[in-house]
Amino acid sequence: MLQTLKKLWKRERGFTLVELLAVIAILAIITAIAIPGISTIITKAKGDVTESQEELFEEAARLADANGLAVEDVNNGNNKGYEIDTLITNDYIENDEDLAGNWDGAYVLVENGEYTFNAKGTDADDDSDDDNDGD
Repeated sequence: MLQTLKKLWKRERGFTLVELLAVIAILAIITAIAIPGISTIITKAKGDVTESQEELFEEAARLADANGLAVEDVNNGNNKGYEIDTLITNDYIENDEDLAGNWDGAYVLVENGEYTFNAKGTDADDDSDDDNDGD
């Protein structure tokens, strides 16, 4: 029995260098294809988070306005609306720590019954984060 196992063991051969290189090449190709796709998914997810938060800010301003919270001067006194910090302070937005990005100085403009978010160039990716969809 032991002799038979020794013979089987001797016949066992490892992978050749060519086989190993072929596997490494295949893995490299798969990685090269997957990384750009994953990067696109991550970028889109970040954009979706930002868009969702902008909608949250507009809804919070709409609720604050309906509850009679006084509209304040925003954008250096040029417009009326609600600063994001005011909405957080008055508990219209639950928790500042859960918000992605830097929203310092951002506000929701209130004009003719419309609520329009303005990031004032404070949130990461681009300075044109105005959301003017009339909601």
